Amino acid sequence: MYTGADLLSDLRIRTRQGRSGAYLSTARANFVVNESVTKLIEDNYRGLVNQAAVDEINPLVKTYASFYPYNKKVLLKPLVILSIANPSANNYVMTFASPHNIDFATYPTVQVSFNGLQGGTYNFFNGGSYDATVLSTTTIQVSELGVTGTYTDYSGQCVASSFVGGTGEANYWPSDYRHLLAVNSVCRQVLNYTIVGVKNLTYFDITLGPNNLRTGELIRFTNFGGIAGLAGDKYVKKMGDRKARLYNDKLLTIPFTTTGTWTSGGTIERYYGRAPFERYAEPLVSDQKADTSKVKPYFPLYAVSENELICYTSESNFDTDITQLQYIMDYITTNAEIDVTDSTRDLNQIFNQEFCRKIVETAAQLWFAINSSGEDVQISEVIQ
Repeated sequence: MYTGADLLSDLRIRTRQGRSGAYLSTARANFVVNESVTKLIEDNYRGLVNQAAVDEINPLVKTYASFYPYNKKVLLKPLVILSIANPSANNYVMTFASPHNIDFATYPTVQVSFNGLQGGTYNFFNGGSYDATVLSTTTIQVSELGVTGTYTDYSGQCVASSFVGGTGEANYWPSDYRHLLAVNSVCRQVLNYTIVGVKNLTYFDITLGPNNLRTGELIRFTNFGGIAGLAGDKYVKKMGDRKARLYNDKLLTIPFTTTGTWTSGGTIERYYGRAPFERYAEPLVSDQKADTSKVKPYFPLYAVSENELICYTSESNFDTDITQLQYIMDYITTNAEIDVTDSTRDLNQIFNQEFCRKIVETAAQLWFAINSSGEDVQISEVIQ
């Protein structure tokens, strides 16, 4: 068994080799240890091929985790509950420290759960699942029986999920998030092609103006006047520069058929970032938001600020022809956090012993770097 307290002991032994070792408090040790864990995981992650799992970081990261943006953003951590009011009977109004960004418009039934609530018997909420209704951008209401006393402000957190695809998913923010590794934006863009004609007989053919549709591509078709049955995703086969035939399957063996005669209109949309995921968004190095005109659906950028993740698929996300559908994230989980005062949690159940050794060494080097001064560093003369 190897605990956080054991790791701290090894770190103190390692840092005694320098004068700064005497100043390594528990709080400072926690900082350099967890910064080192993040660095080591990032180093391993960058060396992976297609984010394949390896023993050292598999329990510490989540890959291809799907979250559904609302207002073109995803929160990165659970909401902190600022205060709780009891306006009537068994109804409780939860006020959050920041906007909840929950899509109550699309999903009227939103499940919320709580953890960490303290004060009186407000711990009754912890671990339970509740149907929530929205009151404002920062408040929701839930019902519970038998709660008494006064809530301890800021003590609790909330996690939300909606019923996407008929199943409940914690899709508004990752409840176990610690550090972002990569993100991809799955989106859909309207292709403003001229629709010349539609032939709906044995096969369903669409004649278009200039286009760049590709055989085998999954395309979304909606709003074709007179053809109510054409509403959703279909595979296309190019029958020439201007004609595309629609199929129900990727192998193009089951032709799409429906009834009706085309009268006018039609919206054609292309997907970007669908599985297999085309690319991850590039990280932003500067502290400027990604509002450059170079941003495209196939080259998204992202920004993180104030607990919000925003993917940019157009300049300042102003392009109304682009609909953001999902953010696919790789991130380090809270499972990677180490408490150097904890003497009960066995780190070897999470990290192997060699990884623990690397943590100690990297943390020591970080501590020396933080505390180095010009007098502490000797630079050898370069011999030509």
